[in-house]
Amino acid sequence: MDAANREEQPAREKESAELIDAFLRASRLLVALSARSLDESSSPVTFAQFRALLVISRGTANNQTQLADELGVAPSSVTRMVDRLEGVGFVERARAGSGTRGLSLAVTERGQAIVDEVSERRRGLIADVVGKMDTHHVGALVEALDNFAEAGEEPPVGRVGSAEPRFEDVEAVIETP
Repeated sequence: MDAANREEQPAREKESAELIDAFLRASRLLVALSARSLDESSSPVTFAQFRALLVISRGTANNQTQLADELGVAPSSVTRMVDRLEGVGFVERARAGSGTRGLSLAVTERGQAIVDEVSERRRGLIADVVGKMDTHHVGALVEALDNFAEAGEEPPVGRVGSAEPRFEDVEAVIETP
């Protein structure tokens, strides 16, 4: 390592530590907003149950094995969770196809209503915070968060019933009185 790189390394480490601290602070806020959106829901679901409903509704997990993988939990935990969600009418299990032993998962209309309600509430809570930001920081934040989510392989999230929101949507939130 040459002298220039040795001198740059402490600066990069400090910048990286500051970035991680900023993400941790922002993630605490996002978790609080997520919890609040669930607490105010018309139907009580846990954070884990909501995450499962969300994953099933976007089609990235079509069976319990895929759901367990997506959530990073044991298959037995998913079985119990799906049992509960099915019991309250939020999820349906169906034969995956003729001659197969597997079951596919689908969110029911009632389950989708919870996903939509909580997602819209969360969107509103985040919009309230974004509305308090200086407008000149918003574009850079959108770009940085999109880059971070892509690096973490998180699929894009669209507004319920619409295309993926972009910077113009965020600008509209900020300009709304």
